Amino acid sequence: MTKESHEFLSLLHDFLWIYHEKVAAVIYEHKGLKPACHKNQIRTLIIIDKMGTTTFSNLGRRLGLKKGSLTTLIDSLEKLTLVSRQDDQKDRRRVWLRLTSQGKEYLAKIKKMDVDSFSEIVSSLSPEEKRTAVTSLENLIGIMEKMK
Repeated sequence: MTKESHEFLSLLHDFLWIYHEKVAAVIYEHKGLKPACHKNQIRTLIIIDKMGTTTFSNLGRRLGLKKGSLTTLIDSLEKLTLVSRQDDQKDRRRVWLRLTSQGKEYLAKIKKMDVDSFSEIVSSLSPEEKRTAVTSLENLIGIMEKMK
């Protein structure tokens, strides 16, 4: 591993640890919201919403979960009527996942709570620091999308 690769990876780890400590720990608290979903269920809803529809394999890659864990996760969201499955008409092996109308309503509530919580977290930052953070994240995403 080159010095630059090592430094890049180390900084990514630092970013993830700080994100989980300062952001995720706060925004994934949805007190009083029913049904009470856990973090991976919420992440799943967010990813499906962002993509519109997705397959099990694509969702598994984005969540870093194996098929068995992912099936259990989707089963739980389907039982809560937040996600639905639809067989692919052309490929019987493929199943499409999408949010139900209840899933979209539930996620809208979560997003509102998350924005409120996140606004509190970043309230100590100046407008310039917020702009710098947005630009830096946009750059990082652009760079990471170029990776193999």
